[in-house]
Amino acid sequence: MNALIADAHTHHATTEGIVSITPGETMQPDMLYSVGIHPWHVTEATPVLWQELQRMAAMPHTVAIGETGIDALRGGSADLQEEAFLRHISLSESMSKPLVIHSVRSHQRIIELHRTLRPSQPWIFHGFRLKPSIASILTDEGIYLSLGAGFNPDTARVIPSDLLLAETDEATVSIAEIARAIGNARGESEMEILRTSARNLARIMRLYPTQNAK
Repeated sequence: MNALIADAHTHHATTEGIVSITPGETMQPDMLYSVGIHPWHVTEATPVLWQELQRMAAMPHTVAIGETGIDALRGGSADLQEEAFLRHISLSESMSKPLVIHSVRSHQRIIELHRTLRPSQPWIFHGFRLKPSIASILTDEGIYLSLGAGFNPDTARVIPSDLLLAETDEATVSIAEIARAIGNARGESEMEILRTSARNLARIMRLYPTQNAK
């Protein structure tokens, strides 16, 4: 893989990012993946689905676990979502792979869990859109923040470079366009943001060599 891997979270097939899939989906040998059961779908998390998640999580092209998390507006009950989230955390720790988090009106609970569990693996809030004060609380915990379309420009300016990621998620724009917008907010170039995101991904997801991320 010679492409610059800078897209921390995408639902589009690409060799330039981490492709988010669910258990049972097909994996291609030239792509990198995160695998998890989305909090919207935890009611479908049968034992067979969990077994498949564990199998796929162990595959070499799986570099992260998730997306997982807690969504207060959609999906199963709060208890069911938290149970599933805890199982993903355990899998992340046992596989030594970072955790990709979907959070809607649940950041306080997720911060509590991070402080209680003290995971050894990095946690990544994907699609982060909240205000700078919340971003600072999360980054003070060492949690990575991944910005996609619709991010808060004021928030982009307060994220430390070593905890900043960029993503396309489900947007139809390119990762370069996302990086350009983040760069405009931070007073940096598009390429600087791409390299920052790629460098951080290379470090936390053990992508070696760092695909021109220097």
